[in-house]
Amino acid sequence: MKLQSTPKLLLTLVVTLIVTFQAATPVSAALTDGLVAYWPLDEITGCNNRTPEVVNGYDLQPYFGGAHILTNFGPDTVYLTNDAVRGNAFFWPNPANGNNRSLLGFISTSTNDLVPVNRYSPTNFTVSFWVKTDNTKNDIRIWTEGNINNNNPGIDIGATGSSWDFFQRQQGLGAPFLEQGDNHTLGGLIAFEFEPTWHNITLVQEGNDPATNTAVRRIYVDGMLDPIPLPNKNPGLWDLNTVAVGGWLRAGVAATVSMFNGAIDEVAVWSRALSEEEIAQYIAEGITNEFTTTAPLQIAFFESDLGLIDHGDSVTLTWNASPDVTGLFIDNGVGDVLPVSTCGAGSITVVPTGSTVYTLTATRGTEVQTATVSVQSVPPVDGWKTIDTFTLSEPGELGNQGNWTTVAAGFSGPHNQPHVLSSPDGSNKFIGLDGDHLATAAFLGANSVGAGQSNTLFFRFYIDPSINDMDPETTIIPDVDIYVGIGNKQIVDEFNYRNGANGPEIQIFRSTFGTGGPIDLIAANGSGTGLFFQYLFVNPEGLQVGKVYNVWIDVYNTNNDNTIPASAYYSVHIQREDEPTRTTLFTDFVTGDAPGAETYDRVHIAASQNTTPQGTNVVFFDDFYLSANGYNASVPVPAGSFVVGTPAAPAGITISPTVIRTGNSTTISWTPAPAGSYSYTVQRRTSLTSGDWVTVGSAITGTTFTDTTAASGMHFYRVTSP
Repeated sequence: MKLQSTPKLLLTLVVTLIVTFQAATPVSAALTDGLVAYWPLDEITGCNNRTPEVVNGYDLQPYFGGAHILTNFGPDTVYLTNDAVRGNAFFWPNPANGNNRSLLGFISTSTNDLVPVNRYSPTNFTVSFWVKTDNTKNDIRIWTEGNINNNNPGIDIGATGSSWDFFQRQQGLGAPFLEQGDNHTLGGLIAFEFEPTWHNITLVQEGNDPATNTAVRRIYVDGMLDPIPLPNKNPGLWDLNTVAVGGWLRAGVAATVSMFNGAIDEVAVWSRALSEEEIAQYIAEGITNEFTTTAPLQIAFFESDLGLIDHGDSVTLTWNASPDVTGLFIDNGVGDVLPVSTCGAGSITVVPTGSTVYTLTATRGTEVQTATVSVQSVPPVDGWKTIDTFTLSEPGELGNQGNWTTVAAGFSGPHNQPHVLSSPDGSNKFIGLDGDHLATAAFLGANSVGAGQSNTLFFRFYIDPSINDMDPETTIIPDVDIYVGIGNKQIVDEFNYRNGANGPEIQIFRSTFGTGGPIDLIAANGSGTGLFFQYLFVNPEGLQVGKVYNVWIDVYNTNNDNTIPASAYYSVHIQREDEPTRTTLFTDFVTGDAPGAETYDRVHIAASQNTTPQGTNVVFFDDFYLSANGYNASVPVPAGSFVVGTPAAPAGITISPTVIRTGNSTTISWTPAPAGSYSYTVQRRTSLTSGDWVTVGSAITGTTFTDTTAASGMHFYRVTSP
């Protein structure tokens, strides 16, 4: 085994320290005490998709892209090299060369896992690794812990400019995951771009109050304590479930983001604070023990590419279980999927027979693990693919229902949530936005708009008249700033959408410092050109409140044509509910996102606070569709009610004194319920005071019903709503 030399001055200091330590205090002979993870980074297993963690089996795998797709090792992603501290190391080529970058990550699916260490109490731990890079870039990740379901929390050691960089962020989460702040600390002992050689970096965290989980931190470079102080750990725990090297494995962010170029070797994690003597010993000797371990059976993930489809459409189910799993079975007619799996990972395309919950069962000996994924199915509409009509959505926070993914918290702080709302009679569901600072996206899966394709995105919106109401306490009338469109921007924070370049989209906008006024519809023609369409130029009254607007965005993805300096052309048409035909607002605008081999794979909605807060549930959205092929100018489905409310029995329903009996048919009429749009249910029984009421008509929107099922005799009727 070869140990690469560090610069002479540092090597002399390290050796001197070792001698001094050995003379004063015996060095621990058990570096494995408290060792919870050790990645030698020496090999790729026969599974060809992981490099082993030898203590507890927390193997690292190569992930690529915002969807964190498992990929392969290779010269354009990440590969083994014998230029190492011990054995081999992994090397990441320079991203400037256009490589498809991948990080190496582990996703924890059990709180019994001992990593990531930052999420646990007590708060003592040590992380040590070797790195070699000539980095000159900023904010490049070397070792990280994050959350696959939340892009916000994270701790990492990276390279920024010429030195190491410690970064932490935990915002917008309640107890026990308390706010930790957002900061960078730049180290002082290293200059990467001037010293492209191997360096050991060791982070030590030592708890100082078990009751609050606070701790102090320090970093050692090649065994020397860096004099730059690190921020102390504040009270609380961390919401983490991933470990990665070469990038940050977190929700919605591509594995290519913040990746460094260079090599990493010998990553070790302890659940205790190593002494300076032990750090020196690890640098000099490494971990020499032999380990034999079998990690518990696990299913890292079981997913569907789409959460909502049309009847008869297919979905792709993807899973990743332990590599030595001996059985993999999916119910609901799918069957044994072990033959189509490699090292526990695989995928299969299926056609659900309706809304279905699939269960994946993994077995190994007597061990059994299960995971489920839900796919909703709705009736198809000719010429269209359903993105969502919210018919099957549960009222309350939209969250990740159907095809949607919603940001809970981002780098700019906690985010509000869109809510699934219902009309009072339950006849329509739609979404409202919970004020400002919100981002959500519906993924399109196989229906994405690829290079060279033309498609139409359809949706409708409704601006509630309450948007013009003044708050009696603040005397502010809500502003509004909402982006809606189709693109491929990572859904990590609402702030990302404020600078445009989001793909084909419209912006519903009013910013008058709380004084009210007309509401505009804006669309950009290019990025940074200063060219915009503004609806107020066409109609100074702006968008009308209390009216439903249908919107068609025609998209032509030009990304297969390098001669066109745009990612897409787009045109927008709208139709107000009381207008006989739609109006073309503009045609062939260019998008602001840069050209390239891109696919528009998600529909986004983002709301931001511009100057004054926008009201909650003052703009509603419904009926998102994408054309099956080419442009489509039709209306997929009629608009439903956008009146918000919970069903309540209206007062004043009176059955008319006139009840008409004709043959076996009985027609009854009633006065409508006041103040509101309701549906009615008609029930019947043969006694006024006893017996069960039998429903003979439901979801009646008029005030007359004919019962054709009543036999001769006496019958009593009642009408209820809802």
